[in-house]
Amino acid sequence: MPYVILAGSLPAEKTGVYMGIFSFFIVTPEIVASLGFGWVMAHLLDNNRLAAVLMQRVKDVAVVTPRVAAAGVEASPLA
Repeated sequence: MPYVILAGSLPAEKTGVYMGIFSFFIVTPEIVASLGFGWVMAHLLDNNRLAAVLMQRVKDVAVVTPRVAAAGVEASPLA
């Protein structure tokens, strides 16, 4: 979907260049995360996969809950 939105707003002769740049900004954080998360698993989470999933869940609740509250929407962070 983001590519469709982006493609509609680009000049036709530069679409490939801008799509490549856009892809770079999507892929680079994923590569950095994958390179660093092995260390986190080994040193901080003792290779416990469940702890990694729970760590992500806690982050999601901590980030999403204030946004939902600011928007005035009643929602459970566990929904």
